[in-house]
Amino acid sequence: MDINADSKEIVNNSFINWLKNKTLQKYFVSLAILEVALAVILISMMNEAFITFAQIEENQVGLIFDAIISFYSNLGIFLIPFSIIVVFFSYKIIQVGLKLTRRKSVELTIARYIKFFFYPVFASLAAIFSIFDLRYLAIGIVGGLITLIGGATILVNPGLGVLIAILGFLLMLAYFVIVIINMIKLSLGQIIFVEKEKSIFESLKESFVVTKGNVFNLFILELVFGLIISIISGVVSLPSTMYIQSLIATITDPTLIFSDLIYQVLLLPTYIVGAYAIICSNLFIVNIYSKIKSRK
Repeated sequence: MDINADSKEIVNNSFINWLKNKTLQKYFVSLAILEVALAVILISMMNEAFITFAQIEENQVGLIFDAIISFYSNLGIFLIPFSIIVVFFSYKIIQVGLKLTRRKSVELTIARYIKFFFYPVFASLAAIFSIFDLRYLAIGIVGGLITLIGGATILVNPGLGVLIAILGFLLMLAYFVIVIINMIKLSLGQIIFVEKEKSIFESLKESFVVTKGNVFNLFILELVFGLIISIISGVVSLPSTMYIQSLIATITDPTLIFSDLIYQVLLLPTYIVGAYAIICSNLFIVNIYSKIKSRK
């Protein structure tokens, strides 16, 4: 993949050109509504949590703990269905993206959906344990063992123990870089899974092979994507950030922050950007995959 020749087209297709597609427009509106609904629920929960914490005395540690557990339990109840829906839309967005790049896709079934839902877990494990190049796993294992030995040696010989621990830390740091590289190499697996009748393992393996020689280019492109999304999010959230700062400076009751109507209205664009980012991120990987495949 020629990063200089392809990056502009990849960015345009991922951020701008898809806005003309009616199917993706519908997905965008649906995701935006979903983001707003979730935000309303979360704001309501946070407001209730603030009120609850404000009523608890400092010495009532048990009540504070119960309130925290209750908040995160309720949070999970709403985030899990949200994740399930977003994963469904991600699959459909990738399908449309593949169609736009003149590639076929496998229809979504319940079995494939379940596999797709847990794909990030398998991809993370494959990256952490260097499943597709186990030679590198030895670096992480040796680094961990040397660090433990160094920690134990410090008790007997502090100077030598510190040197050994530093050596182990450096090896573990090197393996951390390897894990990041593995994650980049496996980043196209989701697209391959949607495109072809392959298992998660086969999709990850093909991604590992397809991205050979393109790791640095992929890293740069992902940095560019993150930068663009960060800039858009920062600009859109600026009014709400400035307003909340002025509100905090004048308000005496912090529980009123999340019930402020103006603040809620100013937050709406950030939810829309959230929906926009979901579509862009999926199309971004599809377009990268298409470019790499077209040059193979």
